[in-house]
Amino acid sequence: MTTEALTSEPPYVLYGHYESGNVYKVALMLALCGQDFQFRQVDIFAGESRKPPFLELNHFGEVPFLHHGARRLAQSAAILQYLAETQDRFGAVDEAQRWAITEWLFWENHRLLPGLALTRFLVRFTPDADPAVVAFSRKRAEAALGHLEGVLAQQPYLTGSLPTIADIGCAAYAWFIDQAGLDPARWPAVANWLTRLEALPGWQHPDDLIPKSDALVQP
Repeated sequence: MTTEALTSEPPYVLYGHYESGNVYKVALMLALCGQDFQFRQVDIFAGESRKPPFLELNHFGEVPFLHHGARRLAQSAAILQYLAETQDRFGAVDEAQRWAITEWLFWENHRLLPGLALTRFLVRFTPDADPAVVAFSRKRAEAALGHLEGVLAQQPYLTGSLPTIADIGCAAYAWFIDQAGLDPARWPAVANWLTRLEALPGWQHPDDLIPKSDALVQP
């Protein structure tokens, strides 16, 4: 549920763009935790994130960016870890799982995102993209999805029997597989994993969760 007018001040303020899978990770985590948040649209396609007003908030010049009281956080993986700790949800039950979650968050940033997210960007937003670049990126996406498929064919979630921020982080762009010009049916274990995540209370598709302008979001 999204309210267009900013009528209250929830504890969380999320800066982002509705087309960003990285922003969706944070928005989804907040929704799954039942947290209202104020969304502030940053037009990344117009270069707004690279201009002084936003750079004064976040020197990285990227979204997502989260305000929570006095806390200011950038980078989706760091924000997910912060929310898991402060909300006591979707975190690790022991040290071994904590490191397993960290592994997956790093892997997503290093392998899945450069392949799947870049392929989606090229296919969806870059009509004049070099076909050779698209093919190279698609191959990386397929390799990363293949790795996910192998793991998820053996267990329901990435670190075991329960969902964690590892799943939230790695699944965000997986909901955009078709927008990357790929057939989700090629990875049935991944599709089943997404279905399990969709059954979690509070889950919303990115198109329904993230508004296209400043708004108060009440999951």
